[in-house]
Amino acid sequence: MLKKWSKNGYRLEMYGDKKVALRLGALRKMYEKKFNKALEEEGKLILKSSKPRVPYDTGSLQKSGRVQSGKEGTNYVVAVGYGNETYNKVSKATTDKYARYQHETNPNKNKYLEKTFSELEGGMTQRIKMKLKDLK
Repeated sequence: MLKKWSKNGYRLEMYGDKKVALRLGALRKMYEKKFNKALEEEGKLILKSSKPRVPYDTGSLQKSGRVQSGKEGTNYVVAVGYGNETYNKVSKATTDKYARYQHETNPNKNKYLEKTFSELEGGMTQRIKMKLKDLK
């Protein structure tokens, strides 16, 4: 049943069969889970592709790369970054601060994460669509 929602839009309301509603809810969860996994895989691809660009001195910065994912409100978020609270003996700072400093100021290898994301961003939607294709 279609009901008028606003001047320019409609909303679909479903009444009746509880089995159909449960199946649709299960499909939504399956789709959402698969989509979230595809996002995590994109984060891992960005991390892997950025590692050769990361400045290398002791290796602690490259080793500190991570992908974190989870819910923020109703959104699923994937964060890719370098650095942690581990103390780096060479820089005399945590790798968090060192990672930010290197990313922003290194004359030869700055913006290593940003540049990698920019290169991969164009194909991201297509890669995610391919991962979700089998749900159709």
